[in-house]
Amino acid sequence: MHHWILSFSIMVFILFSGSVLAQPADNSARRSDGIERIKVAPGREIKIAVAWGDRLQPPSRYPRSIINLRDAMMKWTEIPVSIESQVRLGSPDIHKLSILFISAGDQFDLTETEKRNVREYIENGGFVFADGVLHSAAGVSVRQLVRDVTGNKRMELIPSDHPIFQVPFQLDGPPRGSEADGQVINETSGARVLTEEAVGIQGVFINGRLAAVYSPKGYYARWNDGSSVTQLKFGVNLIMYAVGR
Repeated sequence: MHHWILSFSIMVFILFSGSVLAQPADNSARRSDGIERIKVAPGREIKIAVAWGDRLQPPSRYPRSIINLRDAMMKWTEIPVSIESQVRLGSPDIHKLSILFISAGDQFDLTETEKRNVREYIENGGFVFADGVLHSAAGVSVRQLVRDVTGNKRMELIPSDHPIFQVPFQLDGPPRGSEADGQVINETSGARVLTEEAVGIQGVFINGRLAAVYSPKGYYARWNDGSSVTQLKFGVNLIMYAVGR
């Protein structure tokens, strides 16, 4: 009788073990702290950078923005991320990046060399995220930059079901940025979402591919605050779109 029970137990164990091993590999893993992390092939590294120009400097008031964005990637994904410092818009180094973040503290313009170089970067598959604050001098310059480097192609409102709002984190359109007070807010589903009449995120599409984004919402300032979880998740979505589309 004991031999029969032992044989049956061994058979159950073998069948159970086989069923576990036969399960398809998942692309995510939950750590002990409950964070779902995205897996990728080992050895893959992403380089991110905030661009500099001859007459463009990132806002000095937000020194941790790109650092916090890198930390968010390392927290929520399995992808190693490094920061490239002092990447210049006129340098061939930008062509090594999947995504180029552009923000500014003051009004600026680009040289013809910088415009040409960034335009080639976009046409060759690069992705630009240009962020400013609506109606500020820097925000106006950021918008003009997108026009300059895309050959004045039409900017379109990016729909809320676009992958930059959906993968890997599902967001209800663009999250709240650091816009000026007094703009129209639409309360939907308990979330504060800007109406299209107030502020939206626009992009330039090239052959159906989102190639450049103009954000008047000041996310660069929010990323400087490590507690801006939703805004940092949006930053992770941007990077994952750039490297995975």
